Formats: sequence, C-alpha cells, structure tokens
Amino acid sequence: MKERSHGVINLFGVDVEILSALVDYIYTSKVSITQGNVQSLLEAADLLQFNSLKKACEEFLVRFLDIDNCLGMHSFAELHVCALLEREARRIIRV
Repeated sequence: MKERSHGVINLFGVDVEILSALVDYIYTSKVSITQGNVQSLLEAADLLQFNSLKKACEEFLVRFLDIDNCLGMHSFAELHVCALLEREARRIIRV
C-alpha cells in the first residue's frame, strides 16, 4: 500500500466536518447524527468500515422514511448495502 510511505493521505469524497466527527467518534464513541449529516456520515462510515456507526445511521434513516423519500432511500440503501433501510423502504413502496 503506497499510503504507508506518504506523510499525507487524501480521502476523496469525505467532507472535513464528517471526518472530524469520525475522529471524535474514534476517541469518544459518540457522534451527533442529524438529518443534515446522516447520509454523509453513513457514506464515510461505510467507506472506512465503521460498522456500528453505519448501523446507527441506518437506524436513524429508517425513523425518517416516508412516502416522499422511500424511492431515494431505497436506492441509497442498495448502494451502501443497508439491508434494514432497503427492506423498510421497499415496504413503504409496496403500500
């Protein structure tokens, strides 16, 4: 892995605020999940394999699923392999 020999590693696609929240999460096991940051946080957690944080974000999104956002959430869930979110979005789509 070439990253080992570099002093700086670029994480493309991860917002500075989200990365800061992840670093805080590493040290404190706490993070503030909001409607404004949940999707970016889940994407970064998925990318960096923070499985417990990804699951918490997925559960947060399930609570806000409705008829207006279920199609987009279903696609998002498929992209990030969020089985619970995908299942619940599909349930709403079928209603």
